[in-house]
Amino acid sequence: MIKERKGKRRWSLIPFKMLGWIVDAMASGLVKYKAGSWKQVENGEEYYYDALLRHITEYREALEDKNVEAEFDNDSGLHHLAHAGVQCTYSNVVCL
Repeated sequence: MIKERKGKRRWSLIPFKMLGWIVDAMASGLVKYKAGSWKQVENGEEYYYDALLRHITEYREALEDKNVEAEFDNDSGLHHLAHAGVQCTYSNVVCL
């Protein structure tokens, strides 16, 4: 028997290694910020959009320069795309 999947979330599509990197980036923010403080950011939509583009820009510039070291955030040492994933996550919650 085949069970119906229609309308059900397909959690198996998530690459959990990537999700782990996003969680690591979120945890690295606890050095500067209180847990959950991302929910109280004034103008959150604009703030997280700017942060998202900063990390994507840093990553793209590193690619263009063929500078693998620059693909990683100076503060956390984590990949800029992990931080971009955090900003996308926060943006979704703040904006939707």
